[in-house]
Amino acid sequence: MSRARNIEDAFRRWVVDETKLIVVFDNQNAPRPARPYVLISDVTGWVKAQNTDAIESVSGDKFRVRGRRLKTFQVDCFGDVEAKTNPLEILEALRDGLDDPLVVQRMHTDEYSVQDDSDVKDLSALRDTNFEPRASTDFVVAAEFYRETEPGYVERAEVNEEIIGPP
Repeated sequence: MSRARNIEDAFRRWVVDETKLIVVFDNQNAPRPARPYVLISDVTGWVKAQNTDAIESVSGDKFRVRGRRLKTFQVDCFGDVEAKTNPLEILEALRDGLDDPLVVQRMHTDEYSVQDDSDVKDLSALRDTNFEPRASTDFVVAAEFYRETEPGYVERAEVNEEIIGPP
């Protein structure tokens, strides 16, 4: 399994453990689960946090290129009127749980962190003829990615054109 997938799965496990609800990623080929549930959407994919990656020598002609990547997840909670689950309260508790040292330690063990989060928005609405309680927030996840490379050496360079430099 790829590093990116491991981090996404660890993030999902955190949401499951904190909310105690069914948690699914969007764009799954399946019907909506029974409410209440949480839906995680990939908003940005993994993007570089800065324009520079660090390059470090591993051994001989092997190098490791490593850099920090960020990914934004939109987390939506769909409540259930009959079960009296309030999605706003659930997501606020999830977001507030980021202050728990045990949560921070678990994320550290899983090699990621939540760098930023947004306010929880109430998106409750009438869907068909039923009221659907819903809330949404975003989490920006950060992780370090790396790859090893063997760039080789330039053994010979040949200039075929005139080199023009400053006068």
